[in-house]
Formats: sequence, structure tokens, C-alpha cells
Amino acid sequence: MEASRLLPYCGAAYDELLDTLYATPVDQQCWPAFLEQLVRISRSRSARMLVLDRAAEQVTSSAKINIDDGAHRQYVDYFVNACPWRPELREKPPGRLYSTYLDFSCRQKRFYGTEFYNDWARQLDIHHGVCGTVYQGEDHTIQLLVQRTDGQGPYDQPDTDWFNHLVPHVRRAIELCRHGERLRWRGEAGSVAGSARRAGWTICASGRKP
Repeated sequence: MEASRLLPYCGAAYDELLDTLYATPVDQQCWPAFLEQLVRISRSRSARMLVLDRAAEQVTSSAKINIDDGAHRQYVDYFVNACPWRPELREKPPGRLYSTYLDFSCRQKRFYGTEFYNDWARQLDIHHGVCGTVYQGEDHTIQLLVQRTDGQGPYDQPDTDWFNHLVPHVRRAIELCRHGERLRWRGEAGSVAGSARRAGWTICASGRKP
């Protein structure tokens, strides 16, 4: 009997995926491990989590799996804005992922004629993707992008629905990471302030003075 092509909403692999995702607030080095598991369970080629500026035009940091450093550097330096789906992605509502095969006006035949495909994606055997904004703050945007090869085929509607079932978990993990960073910053600031008081210094907006 042929195995189902539907992506799993439960089971050991899915539980491990969520466990890794919710470990990221404690150890942000878990993000690549989460992406590796996400690629495996979704039968994909590669994945990236990009932190960009608010306009989603410049990458400030990232986590990636199955994209070599040179190709990723090319993407960050130039091809992120040459991607034919990016202008339309900026206009799509955040909080969900979109199939490049189903949800964009740039259809597959047109995609194969773009600079992005011929000068970057083609050599990596990247033909299909799901992408979207999973978190947006006052000064930055976080996007998740997952890719498939030609042989793996496009992300159909059930696949896209599966990713969007996962997106609230991703968003919550990011929020917990940010909350943990604020708590650590306050703890460090409190420790510095306590040391300064003991040393007879006063911390003020312009610096410190005796």
C-alpha cells in the first residue's frame, strides 16, 4: 500500500519538532536543529529563518539548513531582493506561509525565466517554496522560507495548511525568545547598576558620573 503523502500533525517526529522549537527560548542554537527537523518531516530540501529590517529588504541575521555559506551569502547580499515572489510577499498578510506554486502571480513557467532562478536557485535545484512573515516587530521582520526540489514537487494546499498549523507555534517560540532576552538584559542591567552603586557611581542616560 502506498504511503500517505499528507504531512503529519501528530506522531513522534512531529512531537520532537515541537520539543526542539520550544527549546529555542532557552538555547537559540536550537533554531538550526528545528529547521533540520522541519525539512525532514515536510519532505523538503532546505529552510531558512531570516531576521530582516522592518521593510523586509535587508537581512540582519539568519538561521539556515542545507544552504551552503557561499550560496547563502549571495542570497543575503543580492538575491533576497531579486526573488520574484518577494514584492508580492510584502503585500500579503503576515502570520502565515504561502505556496510559491499556488499563491503568487509569478507562475512556474515565468519563474524559470527569472534571474533569481537561472543565476541562483537553479544550481541549488530549488524549484518550489513556502514562505511568509511569521513575526513583525517595530523595527524588524522575521520570515520563514522552506524549499523543495523539482523532484519533490510543489507545496499543495494540504502541505500549505500543515505549515500554517505550525506557524502559531513558531511565533510563540519567537515571542518567548524575545521575552527571555528582555529578562536577561534587565538582569544584567540590574547587576551593573548594583555594582555601580556599591562603587559609588550613578548610572544616567548620558553615561556614568561620580
